[in-house]
Amino acid sequence: MSEFANKKFDYIIVGGGTAGAALAARLSEDPSVTVAIVEAGEYVTDLPSIIVPGMARMAHGNTRVDWNFYTVPQKGALGRKIFEPRGKLVGGSSALNYMAWGRPAKEEYDAIEALGNPGWNWDAFLPYLMKVEGSIPAPADVAAKYHTDAFAPTFHGHTGPVKKSFTHWFNDLHVPFLESVANLGVPIRKDTGNGSNYGAFTGAFCIDPETSTRSYSATAYYAPAEQRTNLVLIDQAHVTRVVLEPAADGSGDFVATGVEFVRKGEKAVVAAQREVVVSAGSYQTPQVLELSGIGKPEILNKVGIKPLIDLNVGENLRDHPWIPFCFEVSSEYETLDVLADPARLNEEIALYQEKKRGIMSSVFSAFSFVPLSKAYGTPAEFDAFKAKLLADTALTASNNPSEVAEFEFLKTWLTHPEHSHVELMQVPGFFSITPDLTPAPGKRYNTIMIGCLQTLSRGSVHVASADPLAPPAIDPAYLTHPLDVAMLVAGIRFCRRMIAASPYREKGTKEFDPPAELQSDEELGEFARRKVEPFYHPIATASMLPRKDGGVVDSNLKVYGTKNLRVVDASVIPLILSAHIQSTVYAIAEKAADIIKAAHT
Repeated sequence: MSEFANKKFDYIIVGGGTAGAALAARLSEDPSVTVAIVEAGEYVTDLPSIIVPGMARMAHGNTRVDWNFYTVPQKGALGRKIFEPRGKLVGGSSALNYMAWGRPAKEEYDAIEALGNPGWNWDAFLPYLMKVEGSIPAPADVAAKYHTDAFAPTFHGHTGPVKKSFTHWFNDLHVPFLESVANLGVPIRKDTGNGSNYGAFTGAFCIDPETSTRSYSATAYYAPAEQRTNLVLIDQAHVTRVVLEPAADGSGDFVATGVEFVRKGEKAVVAAQREVVVSAGSYQTPQVLELSGIGKPEILNKVGIKPLIDLNVGENLRDHPWIPFCFEVSSEYETLDVLADPARLNEEIALYQEKKRGIMSSVFSAFSFVPLSKAYGTPAEFDAFKAKLLADTALTASNNPSEVAEFEFLKTWLTHPEHSHVELMQVPGFFSITPDLTPAPGKRYNTIMIGCLQTLSRGSVHVASADPLAPPAIDPAYLTHPLDVAMLVAGIRFCRRMIAASPYREKGTKEFDPPAELQSDEELGEFARRKVEPFYHPIATASMLPRKDGGVVDSNLKVYGTKNLRVVDASVIPLILSAHIQSTVYAIAEKAADIIKAAHT
């Protein structure tokens, strides 16, 4: 460890994940500065389960690249401990996710600014969203058949490092899914990245269409910068704390002077000359801050950590919960279930290896983002939901002004006829995470992942002990708010109408799970609690808000009470967004790079 003992870097980034690797690449573009990434995992380039799109999710649980976290028992999910994969490698969770690419509605970014963050509105943030993207439209014949977007340069970037494209393989029931949803009043839309994500659409993914491989933070940002002499990766290094010293100006603030870590059993400190940036993600950024003495004193004192800065660290945890709606389809349609046949699986592997095509080159591809006005079957049902929402006191009773303000936004969005709230993601095959269900031999299926895009439940993540190598206590509080359950139940009922609508109904659709005999709200609510899983989009645990409103960082991403400590990752997003979050996280890193560079010019 002696190579780090006397080494100083201008910038030290804790975590080389989605945001951390992107930020490091941008800061190290200046050859006059030095940048270190301190990463607990490795730089992994040899795992097909990461690179091959059709193998997405197979790296989950692999302790070489996954932290393998579990929640505490979830009261809203029948006491289950729920699996929470998080990337432990360069690229972070962008190496483990399903590669889906999306943006929320314009109004949601504008709300982030309205909560007290100047410069974080749609118009100001769009250039950073575009800077990330290397968008590649589908060929004309594919675009016409599958309703893909042309990626207009007004809203989509074409020269950025992350490749954004459409899949090469589309399942047989992709278009019937879109058309059946449209026949229930949710229109097919090509561009859901223009400030409105409402509608049924063909999803874009971070896949390089030329090589049919995952395009993610490691390949897009870190690999092109790897050979820079001013960028150093300290891998297999588990950060134990940020070293904080009182500022010399008597302000009462603290200066981050370095980062302490354990590598191969030895402890070391690497020194920072300008700034330390924590990019450890929504579960571990709060843990690093708390281990460093930043957080709620009652939490820190309980585990024997001396409080230095009193901030609302680890609170406000949000995620997108989902439940499955699985149904049979006619065996004449090709689904992922064909891969249960070893001969067919080998054919697909060979096709991918030789031509980069076929099922292994792709993932699911069809989505619908449905407003609650459509998810509910009748105006009376929707009116009943609105009455419960408007009468809710769980958030309005809060003493936190930002929670009250967010609830006002949510009341508007959840009742708006064209604001997305229920996500339907078509998986062309049998898909179940819980082990209590197996497919019938020889049958073929579709599964709709029904997601709640803007939840009312709020959780937390905190240190469980002063041991920096122990996992944090993760409590997302899934489905603790009854209206979250109600919205998922509305999603089930919408899916039942969808598979009974043309053209899906002509494809041999038959309900499988939940079984058709479950009819009451209570029965379906119990099903939701038994089956709920997260989309793995945790946010808001180091929220970018005014300090008086429970903020941990300001609009320049600087931790309150410090001179030179910032947070750059999904934990700063202060309110839940109606979208898969990775494009937002990349754009936060791009904007952060400009903020940091400007602070030192």
